[in-house]
Parts: sequence; C-alpha cells; structure tokens
Amino acid sequence: MTAETFFKRLSDGERDSLINKAGKDIFEKLSDMDRNFWLSHTDRHFLSTKLLPLIGEHLKSNESKRLLNIGIQGFNLADKDLLQNDKVEFYGLDKYSDSIKGQGILNETCIPEDWEEIMCSDLITADLFTKTKLRRFFDVIVDYGVLGWDGANDNWTASHLENYIKNILDILKDNGLYFLKIDLKGRHKEIRDIVFKYFDLKPFHDVSYVSMKGYKCFTLQKKKVKNVLNDFKRNDLSGKLIATVKKKNGNFYIEDEELDIFWSELPYRDEGDGMLDFYIESVKAQRIPVSNLTLQFYSEGIQYFTMRHTLPDDVPPGEGIGFWVSHVSLRELDELSIKIYGR
Repeated sequence: MTAETFFKRLSDGERDSLINKAGKDIFEKLSDMDRNFWLSHTDRHFLSTKLLPLIGEHLKSNESKRLLNIGIQGFNLADKDLLQNDKVEFYGLDKYSDSIKGQGILNETCIPEDWEEIMCSDLITADLFTKTKLRRFFDVIVDYGVLGWDGANDNWTASHLENYIKNILDILKDNGLYFLKIDLKGRHKEIRDIVFKYFDLKPFHDVSYVSMKGYKCFTLQKKKVKNVLNDFKRNDLSGKLIATVKKKNGNFYIEDEELDIFWSELPYRDEGDGMLDFYIESVKAQRIPVSNLTLQFYSEGIQYFTMRHTLPDDVPPGEGIGFWVSHVSLRELDELSIKIYGR
C-alpha cells in the first residue's frame, strides 16, 4: 500500500469531515495544538482513519484484548477512542514520569478513565520484564514514534537497540502483533535490520507494509523458532539454492535456475490476486532430486518470511507438479526476490 496517493494535506472541509468521522467527542479531548498535530501529519492520518480502527476490529475476536501504546504525549489521549472498541484494555508506556511538560500525564489524576495503566520504563534497559507479570502479556503493541524516531534513537548504542527489541519480545505474546513506524532518517536501515532479525512481516488487511513520504510502517509478528534457526543454520535447514525469482517492473522472472526444473511459461504468473503459480514439467517431475522446497522472501536484503512446500512422492507419468505461493502482503514492494531451496 502506498499512502502518498491516499493521504494529502487536508482542506478545511476535509479536516471537518475527518473530525466528524472520528467523532467530535474524541477530538474534543485534545488541545488545539494536539488536534492540529493529528490533522497535519500523514502518519497520524493513517493511524486515526485506518490502522487504529482496524486494530480495534481485530481485537473484537480476541479473547484477550490487551494493547500497549509506546510513547505517551498529549496527542495520544484519544488513542483508545480511535480504536472504536470499548473492550480493549489500553496501556501506555513512556520513559518519562512527566511526558507532557507541566501537565504530568503520568500522574494518575490525568490518566483517561478508560485506560488501564501508564507505565514509566525506558525500553533500552536490559531485561526490564524478565521476571514480571508482563511477560507474554500484550496482544498488540503500537510503536509509532519511539524506536523508529531519530529524535529518540539517535544516541542509542547497538546494545540499546537490541535491549529495546528484546523487551518488546518479552512482553508481546507469541501470536501478538507489533505495529512499528520507522522514520526514514538517521539510522533507519540499521533499526530495520535489527527488527527483522526477530520479527516477520505479518499479513494484516492491506496494511502489512505501508510506505509514505518520510515513513515506513510495518505489521510484525515474532519469528517462529524454526525461522530464527534459519538465520543461523540456513544451509543446514534449507538445502541447496536451486532458483531465484525476482520482481522487475511488476513482473516476476526466474534467474539462476540451476536444476532447470520450472516450466518457462508459468513460473512467474500473477493473475492480480497476489498469487504466484509455479509448474514443474512432467518429464522433470519424474527425476527431480529434491522432495521439499523452501521459499524465502526478501526485499532490500531483509528476509520477511519463509514458506515451505513438500513435493508429492509419486507423480503419475505424464503429469507435472504445480503449486502456488502468496505474496499478497508484499505486493507493494518495488523490489522483491524469492530464493528457492531444495532438499
């Protein structure tokens, strides 16, 4: 999803429409300065009109509905309302005990009545939650303006970044969702590389990956144990690299096909539904020397996720082997490659 064509600076009429859509009572909680902050920043348009309502809808089907919002300022006071789900247990976290100068938002008397708690913690501290009740506690974590903001991370060491991510891993449930925004400034590539050591991109409506001017936004889930092992033992677990599929100008091409097993007319077909159909010719299907395929999806050197496909043991004479993979959550990436390993 590319946000540039969807979001633009609001006219007065559009601004009024947005306020009405979110609910005037929501924006009345904010000062004029904080209200204008929401309405004049592209990432905040996306949060208020798209992401937060989708998160609220997602949590309706969860038995547990605990959400942590990292980084609390005055403009966050309406965040729970924007979820449009009163059942969400909403928590906030900030490193400062007085995150709004002079207003004391972390003072209990200033916490919105329908919030559960606001915690004061600095996530760059190692092992903050190792022996606390918060381990594997949250179903959703929203991090739009701390880890990915150069104003916060500029002076952090590599250890600080690792500590931050490991604290997120500690408090997020294994099947929980981590929504992260990274500003395209300063150390953004380093931060993205560290994040994708531990997280995979997770399909989530049409907002798994959103690019807008100055920002990239990701929907993430913890890597499964086998995927983490893949990072360290890729050659052992994945087998031999037999082909690489690359996206160029919206089309897919197979390169470096060492075993020459894929039918040249169908390996990269995408009918517009985000599915790629692969086909192994009948003659080659009878003598293919592997029984399992591992497909690893990359963009700009970052591994997003891994898929595995087991080939049939007994292929009838004259028949080929067909299978498909989904790249729907990565369709908006200009650069995409799929490495296919065989074992």
